[in-house]
Amino acid sequence: MAGIHSSSILGQCGASLCNLACADGVSKLILEKPGLASEVSRVVASSSGQLQLCWAYLLLNLSSERQYEDYLVSGALQSTSALTSVGQDNFMAARIAVASLANVACTDERETIIDKIKATCPPLVKSENLDAWLILTVAIHNLSLTEAVLPILIDNGGAVVILKEIVQWSKKRVDPVPPRHNELLCYTISKALSNMSCSLDNRKLMIKDGAIPILKHIVETEPSLHVQEICAVAIMNLTNPSPNNPSPEASFPHQQQAVTAGAVDTLVLLADTLESADGLSKVAVGLFELTACPNNLQRMVQKNAHVALMTLVKKAGELGNSD
Repeated sequence: MAGIHSSSILGQCGASLCNLACADGVSKLILEKPGLASEVSRVVASSSGQLQLCWAYLLLNLSSERQYEDYLVSGALQSTSALTSVGQDNFMAARIAVASLANVACTDERETIIDKIKATCPPLVKSENLDAWLILTVAIHNLSLTEAVLPILIDNGGAVVILKEIVQWSKKRVDPVPPRHNELLCYTISKALSNMSCSLDNRKLMIKDGAIPILKHIVETEPSLHVQEICAVAIMNLTNPSPNNPSPEASFPHQQQAVTAGAVDTLVLLADTLESADGLSKVAVGLFELTACPNNLQRMVQKNAHVALMTLVKKAGELGNSD
C-alpha cells in the first residue's frame, strides 16, 4: 500500500508542478529551488506509465526556460537514456524527453545531446506514429535555431538523414497523412532545412545527405505558400554550396548533384505557384546560381528552366505594375 500511496502523491505533485510551470515566469522560480531539477529527472528515470509521462511533461515545460539549461541538461540526458533503453515502450514519454533535450541543446554539452537524439530517433521514426514524427521534426527545428549547433547537427548521419527517413516512412503509409499533420510536418522540416542551409560550410554535406529531394517532395505535396517560400530559401542557399570559396569551379560538382537531386524541378514548380516578390526572387537567384555550372545548362533547359525564367519575368512585370 505504501508504494501505491507514494505513486499517488508523486502523481499529484507532478501534475500540480506541471500546471504551475505553465504560468508566465513560474518555471524560473521552480528551477531556482535547489535540487528540484535533479529530483524531476530522478522521478522520470525511475517511474513508469502515467506517472513517468506526467513528470516527463514537467521536464519539458521546465526545459523551455532560457538561461536555465545547465540545470536540466543532466536530467534530460538521463531521462532520455532511461526512456529509450531496451524494454521501454513508453513512446510518448520518450518523445517528450527528446523534445526536452532539444530545448537544452545550447549548453556546452550540445554534442552529447545531439548524439543522444540521433541514437534515440530510429525507433521513433519506425514507429510510424505521426505524433512521434512531429515531435522529432520540432526537436530538430529547435536545434537548428542555435547557430553553434548547426555543424554538429548536420554532421554525417545527422538531422538531414533523420528527416529523409521520416519523409520516406510517410510515403509508405497506407493511409495518407491528415492535412493538419502534413502541414505541420512540412513546416517544421522545411524550416529546419532552411535554418541548416544558413551554415555555409555544411551545404555540400546537406546536398549529399539528401536535403533537396526532401524539399522537392514537400513542394510537390502543395503545402501553404508560406511553407513553399521557406523551401525556396533553402533551395536557393543549397544552389550556392561553396560561398566562401573564391573559385566558382569549386561549386560545380555539387551544383551538378543539386540538379540531379531535383533542384531545378523544385524551382520550376515554385516559379509557377509563388506570387510574392521575396519568394520569386529566391527562385530567380537559385536558377541563376545553377546556370554558373556549364554542365548544368542543357539539363536545365530539358527541365524547363527557361520556361520558369519567362514565368518569373512575367510575374515581375505584374508586380512592377502593382507598385
